[in-house]
Amino acid sequence: NAINAVYATLTPEEIAFEQERQALLYHVPELRPAIGVELERGIDMIASLLAERTGRSVDDFEIRVAAGALAGAGVAVSLEMSGGTVSKAGIALTGVGAANIKATGAESVLMGANLNQGTIDQAAREAANSCEPKSDHRGSAEYKREIVRVFTVRALSQAAGLRAA
Repeated sequence: NAINAVYATLTPEEIAFEQERQALLYHVPELRPAIGVELERGIDMIASLLAERTGRSVDDFEIRVAAGALAGAGVAVSLEMSGGTVSKAGIALTGVGAANIKATGAESVLMGANLNQGTIDQAAREAANSCEPKSDHRGSAEYKREIVRVFTVRALSQAAGLRAA
């Protein structure tokens, strides 16, 4: 699956760090709220996108409900930079196919490239094209692909220190 494929690109030290971090999140009672905080951040990001797209308030009840329903769709990005270029890239998609998806086309766009807006946009398009969403009560397949594109742009732009388009 995509998460395993992304983890396969990590060094043994990076894997050990992630395993320790996950163990702490789940086994230290004071850290458990971080899981909810991250879910809430995802819902806030989706609500912001929906509000912007519909011209409604981010606090509108229907916008918040829709964002909560869509929070299952997600993009995980892992980058390693060397001398201004991407030396390692991992992009995993969830909630937009029958199983998790490793966005290898998007990763290929990033490998050896400078992380600029053009590269980010191209990688985001590749990520969106690699997903296999189904239309349902939460939205059309095209809309879900757009969510993947936007989330990928935002994650990569944040990693590059750029303002997301």
